[in-house]
Amino acid sequence: MIKDIRERFRNTLSEEEYGGVMCQKIVSSSRMDNGTRSLTVWIAPSQGYAVRKIDYEAERTDIKKTKILSKEKTLVEIDVKQHQPDGIWFPSHWKLITHNENGLRAEHEVTVDVISLNEPIDPELFSLSNISLLRKGTPVSWLLSSAPPAKTGRLIWDGKNVVPVGEYHAVEH
Repeated sequence: MIKDIRERFRNTLSEEEYGGVMCQKIVSSSRMDNGTRSLTVWIAPSQGYAVRKIDYEAERTDIKKTKILSKEKTLVEIDVKQHQPDGIWFPSHWKLITHNENGLRAEHEVTVDVISLNEPIDPELFSLSNISLLRKGTPVSWLLSSAPPAKTGRLIWDGKNVVPVGEYHAVEH
């Protein structure tokens, strides 16, 4: 058994090139009584500290460490692009591959074709009247401490406004 915590965990920081870009490589590994785990992350400072690659490995053993019970490896590779006019680095494509002791388990790819960052949002977009799933008769809570006096107590959505429960039930629905 591993008794000293310093024997269980190890973290290192180094520099390594990935995808033609110099990255900070962070490795965090742990040894437990039932196996090992390792997480390695490549971060590109020149690309807005974007995460470019993630590599995770785990091996589970029996308590005596005589038999490997399972192995897992997950790799995520991420491409980033700088979006204008703000100059924000954002993932444009990533690929996730997972293996276990039997081989390839899953593979997923995502490509971002359209992105909109820091665009103004119409405040009415999130108003109660624009939430189509909110049905008449839905109980509502006013969370602002400065709620108008008419918006305190038990409230309900009447389909157009938030009203006290008594007003809602006074009108035939």
